[in-house]
Amino acid sequence: MTNESHWQDEREVRIDATPEQVWAAWAEPTHVANWFSDEAHGTLSPGSELVHVFHGHGEHRYRVVSVDAPRSLVLEGEMDGLAFRQEVRIERSGGSTVLRLVHSGFGVVDPDSEITQGIDSGWTMALALLKQYVERYFGQAKASVSLFRSEAFEYARLLEHFYTSAHGLGQWLTDGQEPIHAAGRVRLQLRPAARLSGNVLTKTAHEVSVSWEEIDGALELKAFGAGPQARTLGLRVTSWAADADVRLAALRPDLDAALTRLCAALRA
Repeated sequence: MTNESHWQDEREVRIDATPEQVWAAWAEPTHVANWFSDEAHGTLSPGSELVHVFHGHGEHRYRVVSVDAPRSLVLEGEMDGLAFRQEVRIERSGGSTVLRLVHSGFGVVDPDSEITQGIDSGWTMALALLKQYVERYFGQAKASVSLFRSEAFEYARLLEHFYTSAHGLGQWLTDGQEPIHAAGRVRLQLRPAARLSGNVLTKTAHEVSVSWEEIDGALELKAFGAGPQARTLGLRVTSWAADADVRLAALRPDLDAALTRLCAALRA
């Protein structure tokens, strides 16, 4: 049995960049759309509104509570009728910059619930992509492709077998020769012909992301709850290459076919 309480989620990420760059990536709409949302707009002044737009998935609206660039930003909003507060603190520490994020509100929730754990995993993945953008591709526009399917699965089996083991990856995504370890170098031959070289960016209890050097981007293998009886899996590819749209358009049919194979393997 778990104790339900008002939810507060705290996390931080250390980034090899200046506080000004980290602030821009987190707060300024032009940069937000380069790693997080599909579009972003608004102004950074108390009482104004920031909007993050996700194509096909709606938008997040925030009221700006306080701004102290490049050190802190406090936003408030509402999701599913529940108010929340988002606070970010940015400071220079030990030769790099630390971004600390605190989410609170959302009413009374079970911290061990599938939805809460999915939010936790999602933010871990998002901050890993933020770090990749600021350290490697700051100021470069992104393109992305996201493919998702509703499917029945167990998180542990999906992650440890189909998302990271050589045999499991070989059933849907790769030639089956190489795994994705918890940390370190990644070298995958994707079906039918693409090559992925990179490093593990992060791994959670649900998901894993790796950099993809050949396309100046990243591959995220996703999984999350989508309601009491539904779970969703999928993949998202982000590229900051100059010809990112062309590259992702060429990859999309193969990624869609891979996701079909994954669903078939899960049902077998």
